[in-house]
Amino acid sequence: MKALGTARGFRLVLAGALAVVLLRVGMVGLVLPPLHGGSPGAAAPAHEVKPPARHRGRPHGAGPGKRARAGGPAAASPAAAPPAAGAAAEASRASAAGGAGGAAREAAGEGGGAGAGGPDLGGEVDRGEVWRLLRDIGFPAAPCTGEAGKWKVLLASEYVTGAGGQGRVDVLNEKDHASHLSLAPELVGTFPEEDYGVGGRRCHDTCALVGNSGTVLRSGWGPEIDAHDAVMRINIAPFQGFQQDVGRKTTYDFSNRENARKLLQRRSVRWRDPKSDLLFFEINSPVNRAKIFGPLAKKYGKANPIRFVHPTFVSRSMKLWHALKQSLERQNGKEYHDKPMSGFYAVLFMAQICRRLDMYGFEAYTKRSKTSPYHYFDAVQGVTTAHSFDMALDMFKALGGVFDITVKEAGKA
Repeated sequence: MKALGTARGFRLVLAGALAVVLLRVGMVGLVLPPLHGGSPGAAAPAHEVKPPARHRGRPHGAGPGKRARAGGPAAASPAAAPPAAGAAAEASRASAAGGAGGAAREAAGEGGGAGAGGPDLGGEVDRGEVWRLLRDIGFPAAPCTGEAGKWKVLLASEYVTGAGGQGRVDVLNEKDHASHLSLAPELVGTFPEEDYGVGGRRCHDTCALVGNSGTVLRSGWGPEIDAHDAVMRINIAPFQGFQQDVGRKTTYDFSNRENARKLLQRRSVRWRDPKSDLLFFEINSPVNRAKIFGPLAKKYGKANPIRFVHPTFVSRSMKLWHALKQSLERQNGKEYHDKPMSGFYAVLFMAQICRRLDMYGFEAYTKRSKTSPYHYFDAVQGVTTAHSFDMALDMFKALGGVFDITVKEAGKA
């Protein structure tokens, strides 16, 4: 009896082992716990594509520099501007078509710059989705076409009302709520008579937008940049000593308030020759107007052209940023930093007055990058906690599917 029980027990063990083997090799779709004891899916194999995480509202810091998988977008828009009906279904179909190309780009590595034009532009977000977002937000989808009176790009005297030296300008915020700015005489005195960003009042055939990435060093782009009809630089970046790589021609300087503050603190300023239009975009804040831009206009307004981007244009740009960001978050299954960089507003500004825009020095920066400095002109330590540079590149590509925008990549023709 004891021997019989032992034999029966051995058969039961053998049958159990065979069942486990069959489960492992024969039942497709069953997820077994990993050998190290973690939860199912904790260490997915390389070939297994995990579904994107559900959007969880306001993002916390995501790690810039990682190349996100590209596919078609889900419907995306800030809460104040829901997408048009049917956009989600169309975006879902685009996602199925775009996944393979995104996987190939991801396999190419981390951190690099955007593709240099051609069909790759607009590949990160479906072109139709970008068209819909521009239409819903009210952006002209072609350069030099914004209708004067309805579309506003720059603060200009034509928009100012008021008497006694005080100015008032009507503006819309990101939620389309109307308000107005009260403007001191020294600020109004810097405004051009007309908003040259609308109605084709100023329209360049070719433009270059020069970013500050250290990847421009040893690029030899200088002559190519200077050959454009107009050139914009970001945050009043210097070119002396770097002309071979970044050129010297400067038509516009697009700057944030921090560089305006630094400019205000200088005893004297050596302006560009010939002088550039110095553009600022953060005038909506009463504190900025009182502490920075008002004093700056009073000190330097007669020495160099100082211009301000219309707050309604900034609000529309923010709206577009959040819509594109939400779309990329949903399709890529990751979260990005919420703050746009100055370059995003600069791209949209130039898209209003340039038929063709070439972008230089906009490769994504990562702290792991050892080959290039953060800026081409100094040794400042790069910061990756405020902006998602990789997402911004995807946005520029998406806009390039509608506008004629090419993101140049160092080392490539």
